[in-house]
Amino acid sequence: MKPAEKELRETTVAFLNDPKVKDLQLRDDYQELVELTLLVLGQTPQEIHWRASGAIHHARWMAKLLYAIKIYLFRGQTDVFKLTKEEETAIEHFVHFGAMLYTMPWKKATMAAEAPGGDLQMGKDLEKYQVFDQQISVAGRKVLEQHSWYLSDELVGLALFSDHVSVEEKAKIVTGLSKEPGDRNVRENATRISSQASLGDFASRTMELFSRLQIPDTFLAQQPQDWCHDEAYQRGRERIKALRVVNDAAERGVKLFEEYNQIITRDEEEKQLLLQVVEANRKAIPTETTKKAAVAAVSD
Repeated sequence: MKPAEKELRETTVAFLNDPKVKDLQLRDDYQELVELTLLVLGQTPQEIHWRASGAIHHARWMAKLLYAIKIYLFRGQTDVFKLTKEEETAIEHFVHFGAMLYTMPWKKATMAAEAPGGDLQMGKDLEKYQVFDQQISVAGRKVLEQHSWYLSDELVGLALFSDHVSVEEKAKIVTGLSKEPGDRNVRENATRISSQASLGDFASRTMELFSRLQIPDTFLAQQPQDWCHDEAYQRGRERIKALRVVNDAAERGVKLFEEYNQIITRDEEEKQLLLQVVEANRKAIPTETTKKAAVAAVSD
């Protein structure tokens, strides 16, 4: 095993076995992905929550990986899986990529404080992955360029409340806050992600994040190693932990909408009309409303 592969495997296994990660209430398919990833990386989990595979959809990329891992684990059962040598090689490459590079950042993306560090580390790991598969490495970095919003000049500040970002890295983020903000970016330019990059390189508007979330910034006057004793920091940490990260909710919403839309109509003009009706209804009836107010709005 090459040193770079060993490092990727050990880092992923250590993260998935971290007690703070294991204590999280994982949704069923997340839990299954973690357990199957450990199996692929050569470690048998304490439990395996084996589930019937769900529907595959382009907005549910994780489902494809779950399917692929199961095929890979049982590829020796030729009475069930009749794979050609080319198919078996392709499945193996896909599963190894998923286990070593996908599961950990995908899991981190559900935790707001871990998401910026997860994005940056994935960029670095994709660069290392050229040793194993240059094609996957190049394609992965190209996709990451479209999904680096957690490294934006504002959201990168979420990492200040992470349990896995080092004290030194947090100090670099604080130093980055003194930089003059440039043009606002919804997502960061992923070409800046390199093996030498740090989270502090992307920070400049993080103070705006504190203002939006009403988190006192007084703890920044102290050294990062002392923040754990600061009441303002602890309040901010709890607020960040409660943030609902949108990747999972959004992908499920896309899938549900498309399935529901197909049931109602397949005519594109009618679909667009349906969207307009829904939008008009949302404007007429606030999300937070009572039954009485909803009935009154419809009656009008």
